[in-house]
Amino acid sequence: MDLKDLFYVGKSVNVRITELRPEEDKVTASIRQALPAAIAAEKLNVGDIVGGMVSQVHSEQVVVTIMPAQLTALLSLSTLANHRQTGIEELRKDLKIGEKLDGLVVVSKNPTSGLLVLSTKRSNQSSSYGISKNIVSFESITPGEIVTGKVVKHAPNGTQIELPNGLTGKVHPCDATDDLGLIASGEGPLNIDDAVKCLVLKVNPHTRIIDLSTRQSRLDPENAGEVVDREISSIQDLKEGQNVRGLVKNVQNGLFVALGRSVVARVKIRELFDEVSHSLPSISEADVVVCQRLAITIRKQSTRHWSNPFCRP
Repeated sequence: MDLKDLFYVGKSVNVRITELRPEEDKVTASIRQALPAAIAAEKLNVGDIVGGMVSQVHSEQVVVTIMPAQLTALLSLSTLANHRQTGIEELRKDLKIGEKLDGLVVVSKNPTSGLLVLSTKRSNQSSSYGISKNIVSFESITPGEIVTGKVVKHAPNGTQIELPNGLTGKVHPCDATDDLGLIASGEGPLNIDDAVKCLVLKVNPHTRIIDLSTRQSRLDPENAGEVVDREISSIQDLKEGQNVRGLVKNVQNGLFVALGRSVVARVKIRELFDEVSHSLPSISEADVVVCQRLAITIRKQSTRHWSNPFCRP
């Protein structure tokens, strides 16, 4: 069928605003993200416990249909095999299409694609951290798992965590704690030589760097307590007029404020004060600032101007 037949001129459609560029008078929208399934996925939060049934079994992933919302999610075969204390090949043979899976945890969601990633609920998740995995190799690590490492270095782009078997992890400043004010005050949770438990966010096969989080809301959602500064994964987590806190990344012709791993807000000089001023106040890199979203620009992380936010002088 021709696209013009599906979306004829004058047809009423529901869309979701995905990007606003007021300075260019441009608005980007998505019809897919406004569909009922996408809206239902939006209501799920990282840490939510869900149930579903097996709809497909692939070489490394299980496709799970979350009930009753009929959402599609991915579950690592190795994660499920570890949970059931069996081998991956044995599990792949035993899994049946339509088999019910309960006690699954939402560990990641992509607001743009609507893709959900699941993990298994640890039997002692009510404890302060849950189970820490014994790392065998880089290939054995999957997102959603909890690992133990040692803080070895505060690098320009975050804190370096030494993991077993020569592996390296990284904690972005915004993933260190649920209260960014602790970082700015020098009371952050990561100190050199500390042994820390972290949740695996992403495994980068090319750089062999493992993105980690030490947020309590990630490690133990049921007992995390108050989340002062919620996790911001993408621009879709923000709304115009909303007030959020972030870490100053750079002070140059205004401010660049890190709101998350891949979200950086630019605050122009004229948006710093109620009255026009020709000089910046005493604001340093890694200070916590409150921003009201007027326009957000997503930029690739740059290490050139990033100071050490965990151990400030």
